Amino acid sequence: MIRPFFILSMISALTWAQPSSIDTFPLPDPPSRRFDIEVEEVSRPDESVWYQQTRTFRSSDGPVRHGIYIERIRTRDREQRHTHFKEYRYLYEQGERQDAHIISTFENGVLRTREYVAMPGLVLSVEFNEQGQEIQLPGRTARGALRKRERITSFFDTLFEINT
Repeated sequence: MIRPFFILSMISALTWAQPSSIDTFPLPDPPSRRFDIEVEEVSRPDESVWYQQTRTFRSSDGPVRHGIYIERIRTRDREQRHTHFKEYRYLYEQGERQDAHIISTFENGVLRTREYVAMPGLVLSVEFNEQGQEIQLPGRTARGALRKRERITSFFDTLFEINT
């Protein structure tokens, strides 16, 4: 009698299971694959936007942004542009910029903060110490929260090609 009741309760629990909150996080869609993408890198040491990487394809109207767009803005003087800057990574789909983007802040050549923006008002922020290691703030060390944050950040890192 106990065994059938246990099996019935397990089946009903599986049908009532709610999706994980990670599934409701609006992860961005990757841009469609194109074979004719051209990558252009521009480095201008004297400008405030001292580095840009643009991916485009040719159209009858001219070049159209498609894929990852990277822009680095210096936050200190020109000589320290490689060590003190903010990096913005955006996704473009057929010339239209998507809401999702990543903002990274570097100080003394070390990553200090990274903000994963899924949409306006929905931001996952990760802070790093002087050695570039992630800071575990109180309340963010729960096992479930760590797993969710790792899944979100690894998806964004793959999509925006952070470690390549």
